[in-house]
Amino acid sequence: MLQNKNQSELFDLIVVYSENYAKSALDEKYRRKAPFPAEFNILNDSYSYMLTRCRKSGIKAALTTSKDITGPGTFKGFWTYDTEWARNKGRARCRLIFDKFAAATTEQAKRFRLLTSSPSILKFNEQKLTSLFRDKLKTYELFREFAIPSEGIKSLSERNIYLAKSRLDRKLRVHRHSGDFTDGYVIKDRAGASGMGIHRTGLANGLERAILEQRASDTKQKRMASYILQPFISCEKGFAFGEHRGLIDVRVILLDHRPLQTYIRIAKRGEFRCNEHQGGELVYISLKELPKDITESVKNISRRLSSVLNARHVLYALDFMRSNSGNLYLVEGNSKPGIDWNHRKRTNEIRTKELIDSIVKKLKLIINERKQSTKNPAESHG
Repeated sequence: MLQNKNQSELFDLIVVYSENYAKSALDEKYRRKAPFPAEFNILNDSYSYMLTRCRKSGIKAALTTSKDITGPGTFKGFWTYDTEWARNKGRARCRLIFDKFAAATTEQAKRFRLLTSSPSILKFNEQKLTSLFRDKLKTYELFREFAIPSEGIKSLSERNIYLAKSRLDRKLRVHRHSGDFTDGYVIKDRAGASGMGIHRTGLANGLERAILEQRASDTKQKRMASYILQPFISCEKGFAFGEHRGLIDVRVILLDHRPLQTYIRIAKRGEFRCNEHQGGELVYISLKELPKDITESVKNISRRLSSVLNARHVLYALDFMRSNSGNLYLVEGNSKPGIDWNHRKRTNEIRTKELIDSIVKKLKLIINERKQSTKNPAESHG
C-alpha cells in the first residue's frame, strides 16, 4: 500500500540503503510489498526486525534508498514497518542516518555528498571511519604492521598492473615474513565488499580473462572503480577451530571499540574467498575462543583508531587470516558489517538479532544525547 504524505514527516532515524539492493518506495514498476527484491529477501527480515526494535525503544524510524535523497537529511519517499511494510509517498527528514550504502557511480557519490552536506546531519559512523575502511589501501597504510602488503593500481591496464607489481615485489623482498608470499597475487576492488571484485592471478603471461572482463564491465557501467594488488597468501592450514578446518578467516565485530561478537568463515571447497556471498560457511565462536594474537591485534588496532577518530559511537568489524606458516594478517576493516543471517541456522539468527539489539540500544543513546544537547538552558535547568 502506498501512503501519501502531504507534509514532511520527521523521524528520529532513517536507514539509507543502496539503490543497488533496495527499491524506492516510489518505484511504480516494483510490485513487491517489501523494500528488498527476491534476491535480497533476507534483508527484509533483518530490517523489519530492526525497525520493530526501534519502535519498541521509542525510536521513530524508516528505511529509504540512495535514489530518494533530495537534500541534507531529506528524502522523497520511504518505507515504514509496523507488522507489515508500507510504502510512503512524501517528504521525510531526520538528523540521524544509519548509512548502508557506498557510492558506486558519480551520480550516487553526488547524492551522498548532498545527504551529508549539513553539519547538523549525523551519521551513525563518522565519515572518517567509513572512508578509511572503504579504501583498502588507506587501511593498509594506517595498519601496515598488521596488514597484508598492498599497492594501489591506477587502472586495470597491463602497464599499471605491472608497475604496481614491481613496487609490491620490492616490499615483499624485505618483509619480515617474505616466505609467505610465493603463490601469486590478488587484485581487489579498493572499495569492494562481500568478496566482489577480487581476482587471483599469477601475472606470469599477461592479464587473465577475468581481469579483462572486470575492466570492460567497469567501463560499461561507469563504475568509480580503483584497485589494489596484494600477494596471495596460502592459509588453508592457518586456522583450526574444533572440527572446522580449511581456508578460514576470523571476523571480530566491535561497538565503541569494544569486541562484541566474533565468528569464523570457512571457504567452500575450491574457493579462496571466505565470504558467505561466495558460498562460505559462517560459524559463531565465543570471544574467549579467539587466539591471543588476534585479541592483542584487535586491542592495538582499536587503540590506534581511537587516537585518529573523533567519535564516541562507532561500529566496525576487523577480519583476520593466518598463513600456513602461522603469521597473522589483518585482511580488512568494515564500517558496515552486515546484519542479515542464514535462515537455516537458528544460532546465526539469534546472534544477529543480539547485534541488532545492541545497535538499536546505541542509537537510542545517540538520539537522547542529541535531544539533550538541543534543549535550551531554561529547559535544561528546569
